[in-house]
Amino acid sequence: MSAIRANFSLNPSVKAKFKSSSGIQANSVTATNTMSLGQLTDVDLTTLGDGSMLIFNGTTNKFVSNVEINNSNTRIIGGSF
Repeated sequence: MSAIRANFSLNPSVKAKFKSSSGIQANSVTATNTMSLGQLTDVDLTTLGDGSMLIFNGTTNKFVSNVEINNSNTRIIGGSF
């Protein structure tokens, strides 16, 4: 198994050292220091509004923004007072 080391810094460059000549092919890598929640592939923000929360949808396997909880599987337990 080859050893792979990578250094990440605040600028979008990536440095790596490979100790093997077993045909490693490198593609371009882009890194940014800012990312929004909507950039994630498993988050659907099409219904985003004031007061929205993320609720996981097991059918689509995505977190969906919604202002209402309308799912019989969801329980909110506030503790004992």
